[in-house]
Amino acid sequence: ARFKIKTKKSIVALGLGTWLSASALVILGRNLPSAHWLFYITPPFRLFDFVLGVACGLYFLNVSRINFSRNAWTLIELACCGSVLLMVLLSSYYVHQSYRYGVYYMPVFCLCIFVFAHQGGWVSKALSGKTWLLLGEVSFAFYMFHQLVFRYLNELSHGKFGYAYYPIGSTVLAFSITLALSYVSFIYYEKYTRNLVKNALKQVRIFHQVNKNS
Repeated sequence: ARFKIKTKKSIVALGLGTWLSASALVILGRNLPSAHWLFYITPPFRLFDFVLGVACGLYFLNVSRINFSRNAWTLIELACCGSVLLMVLLSSYYVHQSYRYGVYYMPVFCLCIFVFAHQGGWVSKALSGKTWLLLGEVSFAFYMFHQLVFRYLNELSHGKFGYAYYPIGSTVLAFSITLALSYVSFIYYEKYTRNLVKNALKQVRIFHQVNKNS
């Protein structure tokens, strides 16, 4: 029990420190001309999101499950979704654009991760279907590809195929291409690479176990 308490405190400290560090960087550089690139596009800054997500997952694994009824969890899940929507609406009027690239939403998304990880309500149950799970798996690749797809569509059409001319058509086409690329990347690259790493780590464990027993 003592180990778990210390572990939970360390995880909370990791998550809070990550968010505060990211927020401090945004505060210092919020008015830079390159703020959009620094705080929204550049992969190193997105590591803050990754570390915070890992901290949320570790915290969930180190605490006891909360026993609420299905209906109670549903209300909590809907409240989380409503909170995100409310923050989006308020941000347009009261929040600097640089904060809206990520750090502004980090706390509420951490809460959403913790709540939906329990899978206690009807909303999380609906989202646990195979199709939704697959979309979650390809979401990282989707994030990585979408800007490239937008830019290449714009370049190949010489600026004539875009939101200004064909808002619905360009959105559907860009979404479809990005989704297809993301699926192919996940199936033939991410899963393949993940299996290679798992097999390599398994062989390392076996090697150390054999040496330990010999």
